[in-house]
Amino acid sequence: MRQLIYLLIGLILFIACFPIEEKKLSDKSAMIELGHFLFFDKDLSWDRSKSCASCHDPQLGFVDGYKRALNGNAEVLLRNTSSTLNMQNRTIFGWSNPSISSLEKQMERPLFATHPVEMGLKGKEGEIVKRIMQKEQYASLYQKAFSVDIKQLEFQEIVDCIVSYEFKLQSRNSKYDQFSKSRDTGILSVSERNGMNLFFSASLSCSACHGGLDFDRAASGDQFANTGLYNCDNSYPIADLGLQSHTGNKDDNGKFRIPSLRNVMITSPYYHDGSESNLERVIENYERRGRNNKSLDCFGDGALHPSIDHRLKSFTLSYDERKDLIAFLNILTDTSYLNQYFFNDPFNWNSL
Repeated sequence: MRQLIYLLIGLILFIACFPIEEKKLSDKSAMIELGHFLFFDKDLSWDRSKSCASCHDPQLGFVDGYKRALNGNAEVLLRNTSSTLNMQNRTIFGWSNPSISSLEKQMERPLFATHPVEMGLKGKEGEIVKRIMQKEQYASLYQKAFSVDIKQLEFQEIVDCIVSYEFKLQSRNSKYDQFSKSRDTGILSVSERNGMNLFFSASLSCSACHGGLDFDRAASGDQFANTGLYNCDNSYPIADLGLQSHTGNKDDNGKFRIPSLRNVMITSPYYHDGSESNLERVIENYERRGRNNKSLDCFGDGALHPSIDHRLKSFTLSYDERKDLIAFLNILTDTSYLNQYFFNDPFNWNSL
């Protein structure tokens, strides 16, 4: 017994001579830059076919341009891809699931979903960590960020770094932002000013739902809305019931998160399912307070849906007024980030 005690004491003293490196975040900017590389790295998907940027392409306003997103096998996913620009004030990160209230939670679906597969990482986290550890681009950044060798990398840190990077993807330098800062109406054309007045008018009430810094915050009421896109026998299509799928409440049928209007001119197609390809059609739907569907799989007038949002108002626009409103929406476009390294692929930046 005495020999065993001496052996344990010796082992403790030996370990004390070689303390484990303690992780601590020493450089937030290095962590963000690490996330920058990871965001554009296809090694983050199991089959090396997709990166985060595959669906959130800077050239397309950080969306993918498809009606609904595609996985690596070209299978169509359920929803239209949302932009990752200007998300730091968002409180809901999914189209219809109120429990996805953080970006970390939102990332679980693309990373780990199995039906259908997206990045395909479920059960393969250890292999992904090994891939990242072996890439020379990451060693110094990880050391700088966490003050330890990259051999101590954990999968959750990969997620944390990407989240840190995405929250820094802020670009608010549109023509409208320039006007808001200067209040110089000379910046805007007559058509843009007319469209702005229409957007904020009581008769159209667009800003009742599309308010706030990023035009995605309702002035009052829910952050989810049924905008009358469908009425398949008093319901949205059974494959996508919206908020009702998560609450079980029929009154939530067809409700989806109110999206941002920033860069709306370059992030088509529109709605949660990408079912409209141009803004003229979207505005017409709002004019009549719902869309009249005549397809065989869902025949019905969305304006008559029993759960349509009470904040919607029907209105009539002339041809010129509709053009003015679109002119205003166009000045919410900001592509100044396209010339900045931070928003683009760091692996291929020199080729831009």
